[in-house]
Amino acid sequence: QFLYFIGVQRWAMTTIEAEHAFTVYCSGKSCQELYVLACHENDVRPNTDLLRSLPDTVDFFEMDELDVSRNYLGATGVHCLLDLVRANRLMRRLNLSGQGADDQTVLAVVAAVRNHERLGHIDLSNNAEVTVEARDALVKLMQENKMVININVRGTAIGAATQRFLDRLGDDNNMLEANFFKGDYVRLKRTFCELDAEGHGRISVSALLTQIEIPQVAAALEKRFMMVDDGGVTDGYLDSSEFLRFTYPGFNNIHKILEHAKREDNDEQTIVSNWKTVVAALHRGRMEFPGLHLIRLWHREISLEEAVALLRRTLEFMWEETSEALMTDEGKVVLTPTAVQSATNAIFGKELAAASEEREKLWGSIGITPQYTRLMMEAFAKVHGSASVCGDKGGTLYDVEVGPLLAESERIVDTETVVLKTAILQSKHHAAGIGATIRMTFPEWFCYVNEMRSIVFYPLCAPKDFSVAEAIGNSPLQDGAPPLPEDGAAAS
Repeated sequence: QFLYFIGVQRWAMTTIEAEHAFTVYCSGKSCQELYVLACHENDVRPNTDLLRSLPDTVDFFEMDELDVSRNYLGATGVHCLLDLVRANRLMRRLNLSGQGADDQTVLAVVAAVRNHERLGHIDLSNNAEVTVEARDALVKLMQENKMVININVRGTAIGAATQRFLDRLGDDNNMLEANFFKGDYVRLKRTFCELDAEGHGRISVSALLTQIEIPQVAAALEKRFMMVDDGGVTDGYLDSSEFLRFTYPGFNNIHKILEHAKREDNDEQTIVSNWKTVVAALHRGRMEFPGLHLIRLWHREISLEEAVALLRRTLEFMWEETSEALMTDEGKVVLTPTAVQSATNAIFGKELAAASEEREKLWGSIGITPQYTRLMMEAFAKVHGSASVCGDKGGTLYDVEVGPLLAESERIVDTETVVLKTAILQSKHHAAGIGATIRMTFPEWFCYVNEMRSIVFYPLCAPKDFSVAEAIGNSPLQDGAPPLPEDGAAAS
């Protein structure tokens, strides 16, 4: 009855109207009744085993899966299942394997599940009458309904190439949730600002969920929020820090940042000390390495002997890459960054991994050193004042603008190991498409800068005022120190 009604009225009905009409049609019926009515409309006898397996409770449409692979229904019999699929909006899996389905059957299935909110897996395998004529409809379904992450057409006449393409589309759909939460501060900040058009600093959870077009992302967000804000207050609203805490990987509120900043560390001093030791070894072996800043050995101070071993291993990697080495006019060997990094991993990789693991246990999710954290706090406070760092609600202050930070003509941070260039940050900020006067809390700004640390975190050259003579003078050079290869050997 319903299928006839929709067929007659489809030309005059919108999708919303059709869905409403279907809901009215299902009201007061059970899954068993829907199946029996559909069978009568198609002049098909209901499958007894299938009928017994269906719920008989009125208005109970909460089936999670419909698997008829053990009950042969035929192409027409599959058509009788489609009202069941549409009515059960929580259904995640539909198995129609080996049912004698044909292209028209597939088109009917696609039409029935095009707007399904939860169906992720559709098994059409072992239906030999399904051909390439149904391919475009299946591809379009996966492109339009991002909930569908797997369509199995193995054992049909569609072909392996189409199956591989459908698998790739499914992988893309499956990654939508992961991509949403992958850590793009600018995109998430834009979402927050669009929902907070009046600038109150708070957004409605329900308004946020209605703006998410991808069902699995909306479901994940709803599960994360659970309508509970910071402090256990359930009011259905989130400020910017609460919003990022639920959506941005590794976001830390002001309390965690302040706790982290209080920790003692000497990473930067250790890195500089090891730079000086490596420079002494470079001078001893008549070598140069313009990318000295790439060597960031922070876990402990290395000896001159270890620096010599590092350069020897670097040469070995270079000889494996090419039989020729770049030489300067003074006859010095120029080391390549790739070879140096390979040698560093070969010699110190296990130590660095163990130290990182130990530090992760101690410091938690913040992958930034306490000294770097303190520098960022000082930079922010220099422009906005110390009160802007903590705020009056533990970092939820919303009237701090990032514009003055970007307007600074000089580098906000400039040390031997950390350089924050406002010009670079400003250009990236504008390229991201957000205004220079966007309001941020300090935790937001800290998170934003850390996201770009691949550009602004490390200096782009060797440390300033870094004298080779001074480095050698302060290094433990002794007559008994292991020499590098002779000049002629190093240059060969």
